Amino acid sequence: NILVGEGGSGMRVSVLDQATCGVLAEFVRARCETGGASLLLGAVLELFCVLVCPGPSGAPASWVDGEEKEQVLRLLADNRMMTSLLGHSSRAVAGLASRLMSVIVDGSNIAFVRAMQEAALREGALLRHFHSALFAQGKSQRDISRSMCALWLDDSPDAQSLVSRILPPGCTSLFIPPPPEPPVPHALSGSASRTPPAPPSQEKEGPGVRADRRQAWDAFFDALGGDVSEIGVVWDEKRRGELRVALEAEMDVLTRHRGRGGGAFAWNHEEFEVAYPSLRNHLCVDGIYLWKALSAVSAGRTDEVMKLIPDAAPLFAKLYRLLLETWGGGAG
Repeated sequence: NILVGEGGSGMRVSVLDQATCGVLAEFVRARCETGGASLLLGAVLELFCVLVCPGPSGAPASWVDGEEKEQVLRLLADNRMMTSLLGHSSRAVAGLASRLMSVIVDGSNIAFVRAMQEAALREGALLRHFHSALFAQGKSQRDISRSMCALWLDDSPDAQSLVSRILPPGCTSLFIPPPPEPPVPHALSGSASRTPPAPPSQEKEGPGVRADRRQAWDAFFDALGGDVSEIGVVWDEKRRGELRVALEAEMDVLTRHRGRGGGAFAWNHEEFEVAYPSLRNHLCVDGIYLWKALSAVSAGRTDEVMKLIPDAAPLFAKLYRLLLETWGGGAG
């Protein structure tokens, strides 16, 4: 049995057994499928947070621990349910889900994390939280969304491919942190155990590694909040505004589809990309904005250009083909 108490003069203690927790988890799952009852859903999630999430400084780590905590986390470790909660229209519900998700992931293996990444893409949760990580008014909501984006983007080629289609040329290579280095196996010597390590797909990152990666992704979002004007990158408030409009339009589309399908749908994220009207007339070849490159050369900054174009032959070949295509199209 799980004891839940409330401090103060009017202490109340109630008993939650495993069956009751199971019923509450099924309620959460049902609300994810049918929608509605956000206040009640938030109250149930808050109860689960009290049970398994770390408390404030000086408070118990969580109300339950050991086997009881594992039982509750197993009830909540549902990819579809958690991803739906993280993409919930209620900020309060999404925030509580984020707290629970952090505890679930800390006790999960890589296979579970990969499944969560795929579900976040498929159900549009990554899109919603990417938008919130950049544009949410409240810092607490931006921090929650950044944390979830870090989980879903890190070491995920599909998610990072989506980001490369969302951002203008050059932003991906400039801003996205490099992939994590593979763990170095411990050397075996003497009579040490020769048991081989667990398969990579089942190894779980240590909390320190995950914290480092989250810091790297925080830096990524901080960089997107600033301005860059270079030969290979043009990123500023105007481009952020165009990105915001495009993301919100796609989120509206997903909301309508979710409503028509009763909550069940799959986002075709592989075909989504953002067009920037303000960059439409600026020719960009191989990640090089030609007007920026020519301006740099005219200003005597040839070395700056050559760093990005170590071999000019492929670039000129692409420019030649582009000119032929343009002229051919005009002639037709």
